[in-house]
Amino acid sequence: MLILSFFILFVIYNLIKYKEHFIVYTPIFTITVDILPIFITRFTFIEENFNIIILSYFRVGIFLALFAIILIKYKLSSKFNVIFILLIFLLIKPFFTANPYSSFKVAISVISFVSLFVAGFIYFSKFENLSRLVKPIRISLLIYLLNSVVFTLLKIGHDYYGDAIIFQGSMPLFSSYGIMYSILFLISQLDKLKKIDFILIFLNISILILLTKRTPVLLLIIGLIIILGMNRNIYFKSKNIGNTMIFLLLSSLVFYYSFVESASRREEFTRLKVKEAPRYFEYVILYDEIVKADNIFTAILGKDLFVEKGRYGLHQDIMDVIKDQRRLHSDYAILLYGGGIIGLGLYLYIFIRLFRKYLFFTKTTKFHSNLKAIFLAILICLFINGFVDSLTVATARAIPYLYLGGLLGTIFSLSKKVRNQLSYYQLNSLKLNN
Repeated sequence: MLILSFFILFVIYNLIKYKEHFIVYTPIFTITVDILPIFITRFTFIEENFNIIILSYFRVGIFLALFAIILIKYKLSSKFNVIFILLIFLLIKPFFTANPYSSFKVAISVISFVSLFVAGFIYFSKFENLSRLVKPIRISLLIYLLNSVVFTLLKIGHDYYGDAIIFQGSMPLFSSYGIMYSILFLISQLDKLKKIDFILIFLNISILILLTKRTPVLLLIIGLIIILGMNRNIYFKSKNIGNTMIFLLLSSLVFYYSFVESASRREEFTRLKVKEAPRYFEYVILYDEIVKADNIFTAILGKDLFVEKGRYGLHQDIMDVIKDQRRLHSDYAILLYGGGIIGLGLYLYIFIRLFRKYLFFTKTTKFHSNLKAIFLAILICLFINGFVDSLTVATARAIPYLYLGGLLGTIFSLSKKVRNQLSYYQLNSLKLNN
């Protein structure tokens, strides 16, 4: 209990001390909360579930407090109207579900994750210094590395993937998504990296490869392609050529793994066709139950938000979907079932708005292409990530939301300056001509 209390007091102290600037330490805080439960359980008599519950609530509280601090100090524009409508919807909908308490617990967590996007946008649009995140990301990758190596060697902590028990330290498998986004962000800051950063990138990619879940590796490949493809001029400058060679070496390792892994599992994928997979049947069932529902309110507002396990497809006998009371395995399926067309529509519309903002800022202003590349890489990876459920997992969502908001805030601020300078130049030109 002493370790837990000390950590909570330490975080609260630093939040009070740094106020809005605490946001740059979010990656370290999020990763540490993932690690602490099993660590405390190992060296104390406190049950792991108690630690997880307390720290999960504490993390949500810190995210919301940080959001409130930034919201109070800085003016909020109308750019986030759609996001706030979604947040209000997620806040109200649980009270109209079969299990309001369970639904609300998850909803408030998701709200806190999304709030980091808004907080990141506001903060970095004021300070325009994304390099502030490099050191905290470096530390978070080191924590993840030490956890994976030390705890795994000691066989402390495990997670389940299907019927297999994976010894990977105290980090849950879904934490690998947050690490993947951190690696992408770090790689995009090529000219600011040190040798230790490349060592951490290499070792953490190796850990991702050793994990059973393949989606983070796939997303990492997609992100690397986007970053390298859009940054050719930056990465192949003479002063960056050494770092670029290291970058390419790391990329080749990921690609090599992809081909080897694909070959080793080809038989498995050919045996289980796409239209025979439970993930495919989720959408078939939800289309019948929600979109084509006789009750128009069910189609528009959905059914039970975040408490779908054992509730959907009750009248359909398809594979093991109902037999095992299988939960939905897609963010989009979860939102469609729990939020109906409105819930899913709002979430998808945010992606569309973000992509349109990206196109607008990149067409109207010119700035460093690494900002554009990493923003697009994270945005696309997040969209693809949505087909693998992780909407309710803090490390898998809070970290990339923060990066995405910070990147967009920086891009917005830089483009605004360029437009203001252009307007000032045009105004002076008109005065001179007159």
